[in-house]
Amino acid sequence: MYFVLVALAIILVAAVVIAISRSMGSKVSPFLLFGIVDIFFGLLILSYALFDFHTATGEFAGILGTVALMIGEPVVLVLLLADVIVWLIKRER
Repeated sequence: MYFVLVALAIILVAAVVIAISRSMGSKVSPFLLFGIVDIFFGLLILSYALFDFHTATGEFAGILGTVALMIGEPVVLVLLLADVIVWLIKRER
């Protein structure tokens, strides 16, 4: 369930970025914008996890960073892979 929520959040933010780009009259591909937003979220999750690993102390040190890596990064990778596959299919037409 958390995987779906993370995926929907990333897709929603990407859709907003694409809508803003189109309203400004930009000719940038929506696949490129989706990929940029997706990579940004992947780097954001990774940086949070690394920050949590290095600064957390106590019995549950680094647990939130581990959970972020276990839930967030696979979702980001699957969305990026799906974006590339759809782009390749649309490009051939």
